[in-house]
Amino acid sequence: MGRVLCVFLCAGVLLSGFLDYRPAFAGQEPAVIGGDKAIRFEQSTGFFHVAALCRSLTVSTEQIPAPNLPPEITEPAVCWYVKTVVTRGSGRASPEVEGKLIISAHHVRFVPSSMQYADLYLDLSPDQVRLDRQPGQPEALLRSSGVFLRFSLSDLCPACEPGTLNPSPPVPALLDREFTLLYTGIRQFDSGWKQIDGLIEPRQDESQMPVEPSHAAAAPEPRPAPTEPPPVTAATPSVPAVSDSVVAPPATPPPAPSVVDEAPSVASATSAEPVATAAPAPALDRPHPGGQPTQLGGAQALRFEQSPGFFHYIAFCKTAKESTSLAPPSKLPPDSMEYALCWYVTGSISRGSSVSPEAEGKLVISPRHVRFEPHDARFAKLYLELRPERAELRRDSAQDYAVLQGNDVVFRFRFTKMCLTCTPGTPAPPSVVPALMDEEFDLLDKTIRHFYSGWKEIYRLSSGPRPESDSKEAGGTAASTGSGVLR
Repeated sequence: MGRVLCVFLCAGVLLSGFLDYRPAFAGQEPAVIGGDKAIRFEQSTGFFHVAALCRSLTVSTEQIPAPNLPPEITEPAVCWYVKTVVTRGSGRASPEVEGKLIISAHHVRFVPSSMQYADLYLDLSPDQVRLDRQPGQPEALLRSSGVFLRFSLSDLCPACEPGTLNPSPPVPALLDREFTLLYTGIRQFDSGWKQIDGLIEPRQDESQMPVEPSHAAAAPEPRPAPTEPPPVTAATPSVPAVSDSVVAPPATPPPAPSVVDEAPSVASATSAEPVATAAPAPALDRPHPGGQPTQLGGAQALRFEQSPGFFHYIAFCKTAKESTSLAPPSKLPPDSMEYALCWYVTGSISRGSSVSPEAEGKLVISPRHVRFEPHDARFAKLYLELRPERAELRRDSAQDYAVLQGNDVVFRFRFTKMCLTCTPGTPAPPSVVPALMDEEFDLLDKTIRHFYSGWKEIYRLSSGPRPESDSKEAGGTAASTGSGVLR
């Protein structure tokens, strides 16, 4: 089988060099899916196989990576929409599930579309993966040290009702072309990436491509030298997600790529708009044993247990890019927001000799802003916004509070103790763990001073196995040292 596969795949790779990266079959055309540039292969009228240029987390993870990651920790990837059966060791085969086979320079990942099958997530090293397939066949076998993934490419029909099946058999020539591209991406990622990028021809600038309202396309980047695949769909958090400039049209107007909605049956589980270089991720700081991975309001989070059942929380969130005089609305267009970390705090604000009452809320840290957003609308006047370079955090070791000072304002705060499984109004014990408190304030100070460094450390700390109690917390009510409100 290996000899047959090699003959077929090697021939396919050699053949691709003579194609000059141009479409080789009538059923092959550029597309856009979920905001990502893609190539699609029409297997029968209205039914397509799709490979999209996407981004993927650079470091290895045991769980499905969170969506909407910042540029510094991701790398270019190709997302193939597949249906697969996973078998581990001599165990029973899983049911067939849909998802994405995400291939990057450092990883081959299978990400199920439905979180119901999150335990089927795989993160493999490309150099430890073998692909077996016979020419013309719709299925392939991906295997790596005790893991077997039998898969076929999903038939996506944007215009069909959910659940509509493809009535026709696949086209062998197109199948062979697709699997050759897929295999090349595993063995020589840069080469595979460039071939797929070249098939999305004639080229059209990102700023001229159609964008789905619910999936904002990322900022275009200048076409790099041929030796380096460009970051395709990722916009850094500090720039708008859609280019404001309009590039002059080419001399010969190209056909507009098709805009393909994510098929309802293949909804993106991690529509990661990840970004980073293909270089190994920088070493992060030492793990903080007191921090526990969790989720809060559906967002990835980190918690610190200060008393039995009572925790301080940090959650991944987004916030408005522009300065605002009032707390920004929670729903804004994607290109108007940037990545942030939300710390749940209770504090008061002093301006001159005037001191406000204490209020619970979120201390929202982003590359451009340090904001305090009160939970209760009655305290809306306490909204505070500072520039990170003008915000000074002061605290004496082992104290349970700190002071954040701007030019003419002082915010005195402490982290809110929250119990998501307690009866609302349950008072929090006054005791704290000084060592954990020091860790939390150190992370906060790092995030204010060097946002991406703090963000990466907190992301790593929050990406490990989650405690069993998280499943209870998801549906619980927050009790805290104050009003017991969780937002």
